[in-house]
Amino acid sequence: MQVTPVTFFSNSSNQQNPVFPIIATGGQVTIFRSGSYLYKSHTFITGSNTFSVLTGSIPDAQLLIVAGGAGGGNGLASAGGLYAGCGGGGAGGVIYSGSYTLTTGSYSLTVGNGGNSGSNGSNSTGFGLTSIGGGRGANSAGTPPGQGGVSGSNGGSGGGAIGSFGLGVFPGGIATVGQGQNGGSSDDVYAGGGGGGGYSTTGSAALGNTTGAGNGGNGITLTLRNGTLQSYAGGGGGGDSSPAPGPGTGGLGGGGDGGSFNNADAVSGSANTGGGGGGAAGSSVGVGYFGGGGGSGIIVITYQLT
Repeated sequence: MQVTPVTFFSNSSNQQNPVFPIIATGGQVTIFRSGSYLYKSHTFITGSNTFSVLTGSIPDAQLLIVAGGAGGGNGLASAGGLYAGCGGGGAGGVIYSGSYTLTTGSYSLTVGNGGNSGSNGSNSTGFGLTSIGGGRGANSAGTPPGQGGVSGSNGGSGGGAIGSFGLGVFPGGIATVGQGQNGGSSDDVYAGGGGGGGYSTTGSAALGNTTGAGNGGNGITLTLRNGTLQSYAGGGGGGDSSPAPGPGTGGLGGGGDGGSFNNADAVSGSANTGGGGGGAAGSSVGVGYFGGGGGSGIIVITYQLT
């Protein structure tokens, strides 16, 4: 398959292209060849925007709306230190259609921001549709020190739970139906955090000395932006705790890795993927580590020219 992208912007003085008909405007515009056909995509990566269909209608458009991913849970420094690993952030909700009809007119679009560490992501909206921001990974309760034990938050995809020492297994957050998957549960013995849910798969549960903290769920992979494979809406990995064997990894689609015990802050989700941030690591040295922030969302509209 041959892919030949040509990129320009809707506010450019070179907007009018003498070869291909411009029937819609807005966002970052890419014209690319895939196989025998030419396609045009409009990509919106931040804030409030307008997409306008100037003439006729666009049948069979591909439409992707991804909300902002959630931040991973934060660790709280307290007397004696916090040992439990925090939950990974859930991915932003995804709305995808491979055959969507757009008629003449102007459409208001909003791209959701990723959540700060310990916070939910923001919604993305357009065409009367709303994708829901990811659910944050569970923050440390901090009491009693070193135990944790908090469920993940609900969202587009659910956040992972924080681990506990002997307080029971806590569930991950619940996903919005059709937009993502649930977050992973915590561990009751080694106290690793659960992974945040991704669009396609749930966040993994933390499994003590078997796998350590839970991995983030995987997202969705598409070619609609420029003809090459790009992934969106991966969940954040859970934070490590002692003596668990390691932090969770972020899911495919921009999920951030969880933090390592007594080491450093977790990794943020990638921008414009809706990926969840990694959960903070536990600490036994009186340091409260931060979860990674969620990745911002994105909206993409693609249609065939020839």
